[in-house]
Amino acid sequence: MERDILQSIKLEITKNLKFTPYLRICLHPFIAQSKSDIAHNILCAELSAEPAIRFSALRTITHYKLPGFTDLFHALFQHSITDDEKIQICTYLATYGNSQTVELLNNYIMDNFNKESNHTIVIQCLEALRILRHPDSKLLASLKSIINETGTNEVIRYYAIRALSIYDDIHVLSSIINQNEYTLLGIFDAIAFMSDYCITKKTQKNEASDSSKEENLIIELRVFLSKMLPHFDEFSTRVKISCLNALITSKHRETNDYVLKILGGQNENEKEELLLLLQHTIMLLRDPEPLIRALISYGTVSPHHNTIIVDTIINYFESFQSDRSSTLLKDKLFNYFTVTLDSFFELYRKNYMISDVEEKNYPEIFREVRNFILLKFSPQILNRIIHYLKHEKNDEIHKIITLLTTYLSFIDSSIRDPFSSLVEMLYDRDPKSREITASRLETIDFEKRFLQERIIRLCNIIAKLNIQSAATLLVKIYNYLKKYRDEKLFDACIQTLSTMKYPYMLGELELMLLSGDRNDQLCSLKYLAHYTD
Repeated sequence: MERDILQSIKLEITKNLKFTPYLRICLHPFIAQSKSDIAHNILCAELSAEPAIRFSALRTITHYKLPGFTDLFHALFQHSITDDEKIQICTYLATYGNSQTVELLNNYIMDNFNKESNHTIVIQCLEALRILRHPDSKLLASLKSIINETGTNEVIRYYAIRALSIYDDIHVLSSIINQNEYTLLGIFDAIAFMSDYCITKKTQKNEASDSSKEENLIIELRVFLSKMLPHFDEFSTRVKISCLNALITSKHRETNDYVLKILGGQNENEKEELLLLLQHTIMLLRDPEPLIRALISYGTVSPHHNTIIVDTIINYFESFQSDRSSTLLKDKLFNYFTVTLDSFFELYRKNYMISDVEEKNYPEIFREVRNFILLKFSPQILNRIIHYLKHEKNDEIHKIITLLTTYLSFIDSSIRDPFSSLVEMLYDRDPKSREITASRLETIDFEKRFLQERIIRLCNIIAKLNIQSAATLLVKIYNYLKKYRDEKLFDACIQTLSTMKYPYMLGELELMLLSGDRNDQLCSLKYLAHYTD
């Protein structure tokens, strides 16, 4: 039946009478999914059609990873086609290329790497050659020529250095080392690619196979990285993150030291980039346990960071093997999460859940502003506000307002009043009044917010990992929060127990639904969906 349909489509396309270009493009995915000889012939014919149809056929072949088009793509690449079409061909050849591909792309690179208008295609060619991994002496000479030429664009040089990873030779990289940012980025990326390839290849080999070549290369890569680490503090943020990626991928023994160094530092941009890196590489770490403990206790400034940390830890556990050592580590960390949650909540309860007498004596407007600063800003911003109130003139207010707006992209109704109150305090011209305001803001304790976020973060992790052993503790916390409400923690506790479908929580939600209190009823309906099974 499928063969008949494809024959009909082929006939109609050949006639070129009934099918409009739009309809032909729409049919390309349907044709590709059959992966038959007829589909191959139809798509081959489409490569000779008008540009829009040809591009659609190229993209379809690449997307569905259809083999058998390599020679056709070699010929097409040398014709006058668009850059988008060449990019699709490079993507395809990265998987299905051969020795002729290396020659074709190498020739294109050498003819065009100094032409700015062709840089995008040159980069795609270099990446295709890197992924294809067909080492060639002529290609090596070309890459060295590009790297060593003075006038080469920095980005082109960077991608050329990355392509050197296919030769699995650290000496090729060490010969070009300097303190140029793009050069260092390329070298560290190349080391990461080589490490990943060697470790994967070593894992795929059985015990009887000789993996000494891969082992020796990994050792050489680690030694090279060790020589680079004394300069770590001199690197830019981008180079530091690239270096850490190489350390992680090669399973270097000093990886945790440098990761924790950045997490404990003051550079928020470095922390952000590192968290994003760990989100995708934590499963590659040689010893992830110290880092997981550090992430659990990490005091974040942005809610986005909390989300990344939770995703990172979940990604790590989802990559677990089913062997005995992994199971033991998993049980150990699950127990650590439970104990740490208990410890964090007890600390929060003692220090913050009983309202401070001093804060109760503040006027309502000050309590609102203090809470607003605590939730929306960082300790650094608070210090800047206090310094302004104590030491700067009123006519410099535009500087502090500009700083605040970098943290607040939008003022909604929930924060309009406290924000207006804060601005009024900043506009105050009375020196004595400004001093009193500063003294009242100085006592804001950001550790309260950080500790609350750590508790919520742990609740989210426990819920997603379904750590049933933590349920008893969560019930205890829930019952305490029923009497002494902290809305964020109360909501996190209910969500965690509901996500785990804990029976006790079902009874509590049913009672809330029947309570007659509208807020409790809405809360109950929000979480009852977890028990629909």
